[in-house]
Amino acid sequence: MMKRRNFLLMGTLLTSGLYFSVKYVQLNDKSLETVQPIIHAVQMHLFPQNSTLPSASSVWATTYLLNAISHHSYDRKRKRFIILGALLLQEQISQDITELSTIKMESVLRQYEKSNYGKQWLHSIMELTLEVLLGDPIYGQETIPHGWKALSVNGGVPRPQKRYIYESV
Repeated sequence: MMKRRNFLLMGTLLTSGLYFSVKYVQLNDKSLETVQPIIHAVQMHLFPQNSTLPSASSVWATTYLLNAISHHSYDRKRKRFIILGALLLQEQISQDITELSTIKMESVLRQYEKSNYGKQWLHSIMELTLEVLLGDPIYGQETIPHGWKALSVNGGVPRPQKRYIYESV
C-alpha cells in the first residue's frame, strides 16, 4: 500500500519530467516551424471546416498566431509558453498529432486540458484564434471579416488605421 505522500511525490516527479524535457529547449525561428503543424492541427480541431463559424484555415489563423507571437512587442514569456505547450502536447502522444482522427484528437485535447498547464495553453490558442476570427481584418490575413459575417455583427467604430500601435518601438 502506497502512502499518500509517496504517491504525490511520484506523480510530481513523473509530470515534472515531461515538463523539464521540453522546458530547456532552445527557442528560435526553427521552434516556430516545429510547432506550426501542431498549433494548426489544434486550431483546425477547434474551428473545423463546415461549421457555423469560419474554419481556422479560412482565416489563416495559424499564420496570424505565429506572426502575433513573433512580433517584437509580444510578451516573450507568453510566446515561450505557447511554443512549449505545443511541444509538450506533441510529446505526450505516441503519434504525430497531424495524423490523429477527430475522435482521437478530441480525447487527446480533453486529457491535456485536465492539467493546469494544458488548460491554460488551450485557452491561449483559443484566445489567439478568436482574435483573428473576430478582430478587425487589419490585424489578420483576410480583408473580409468572416467572423463578423458568421455572427451577423459589425466591427467597432472607429476602425483601426494602423496594424500595430507600437510599430516604431
